[in-house]
Amino acid sequence: MQDTSGTPDPAPAAGPAPAAGPALAAGRTYALERLAAVPGITIYGPRDAARRSALVAFNVAGHSPMALAAALNERGVESRAGCHCASLAHHELGLDPPASCRLSFYLYNTIDEVDRAVDALQAVVGGHSELARAVWRWLRRRSVFAAARRAAESI
Repeated sequence: MQDTSGTPDPAPAAGPAPAAGPALAAGRTYALERLAAVPGITIYGPRDAARRSALVAFNVAGHSPMALAAALNERGVESRAGCHCASLAHHELGLDPPASCRLSFYLYNTIDEVDRAVDALQAVVGGHSELARAVWRWLRRRSVFAAARRAAESI
């Protein structure tokens, strides 16, 4: 049967193609592991990348989410801060102000872009020394992150 004018294409509603799944999960896993190493960070949502969307909402102790987003944006990293249409969730979490900062990592983001975003966040919160940069360079080449990076870059 031929689609008629105005008939929606069901494929986009089904989400990304199954082949994209492993790359999405690998990229999100890498992003979550990198973000978890930021001093004072609280990441909201499941730690299992397969159980979460591309969005990562977080706060960093001692830093306003709005100030974090502004500083990241000044460094060329697109981020958003606020209640993200989830003010009840922010109140339930006891956040004051009821807000978080949010980054998004999806299929089109490269591992280098994830590194750039996290490096910028670490610089903003003051936890990005030359030693930390050297450790992350070493980990990117030799560690458990290498498999996630290769999987994400292979797609």
